[in-house]
Amino acid sequence: MAKTLNPSELAATINKKFGTGTMVLARDAVGLVKPRISTGSIALDLALGGGFPEGAIELMEGEEGVSKSWSLHTRAANFQKMYEDGWYILVNAEGTNDPPFLQMIGVDLDRCHIIQPDSGEQAWDVAHEIAKLSQKVYIGIDSLDTMVPLAEMEGEMDESKMAPAARMNNRGFRKLIGLMKSDVTTTEHRVTMGIITQLRTNIGVMFGDPNTSVGGRGKMYAAMTRIRYRKIKDLRKDGKTIIDKYVYGMEVEAEIKKNKGTGEGEKVRFTLYKRNHNGFKRGQIDNVSELIPFLLRYKIVEKAGAWYQLPDGGEKLQGEEKLAQYLREEDEWRDYLIDVLREKVAEEMAPEPVETPAKKAGVKTGAKKLRRSRK
Repeated sequence: MAKTLNPSELAATINKKFGTGTMVLARDAVGLVKPRISTGSIALDLALGGGFPEGAIELMEGEEGVSKSWSLHTRAANFQKMYEDGWYILVNAEGTNDPPFLQMIGVDLDRCHIIQPDSGEQAWDVAHEIAKLSQKVYIGIDSLDTMVPLAEMEGEMDESKMAPAARMNNRGFRKLIGLMKSDVTTTEHRVTMGIITQLRTNIGVMFGDPNTSVGGRGKMYAAMTRIRYRKIKDLRKDGKTIIDKYVYGMEVEAEIKKNKGTGEGEKVRFTLYKRNHNGFKRGQIDNVSELIPFLLRYKIVEKAGAWYQLPDGGEKLQGEEKLAQYLREEDEWRDYLIDVLREKVAEEMAPEPVETPAKKAGVKTGAKKLRRSRK
């Protein structure tokens, strides 16, 4: 009969045979803890449990013109702000991103490289090499749909092939996940990835969601977080002449389709400005208006009819716009309410210890089982 080992001896044997760090205690696996970084929208950060996960893959999907590229680059800019040695590497497969656009969003161009791949296979090979050799890097792909396989590029227009993009992307994701696995005992080598994909409509779908995305289903399983963006409406300035009328922004809805931990199925809305308007700059989000639904949900601000009462004897304001304007002007109040809101959300997400009958009686579970077996 083979000799049995206790857990400590087993871990030592496994690590000696397969390498240090192969088997570690859960409390020592700090490399698996994924800090959250801001998406640029406070409401979306709250719904996601703090933001998008570092060291994982995030998928951003939606139709055209719904702020997907803006969302990708904003995440990269926030990643750079969080880490002084953090780099942004953009796989510009669409060829629609330029340095002025990235700089306007807040990307540090001195810590940003742009790659223009010749084919989908080359884009994946570059991404794999970056994931293998880099540390503290955010890789952005814009977009997965334009990463065309060589088989399609070199073939004739009327030539039919069976899902070459899906097969290429599924292989790419499988290899990438393996390369992104860092040492479980450290957070030094940490590759984060954001991928944009577009939506298509399945013809003939009568029930359920007719929308789908190209490139295979492997991306759904590889991504830790998946956000679907949808434009609610354009925000227009009225005027007497055509010149006076223009679109200055849009209202966007972000739906959390997948998120390990919390928020799945939740939807948030925010206003994104496309040009300078009413004190907001191009590329900026109205972070105050998106907070109000959360302030009401957690009863931090009380509403009675059209009146809003701030906590701790604060101002009483009539109308949501008056409340939003007050918080934009009063930085201390806005920051205080955001801090309170984050504390409330953290309390709601904190795991509660489960009280079992054995714990209630003050008896260890193993001892209880032992007494039963003796009877």
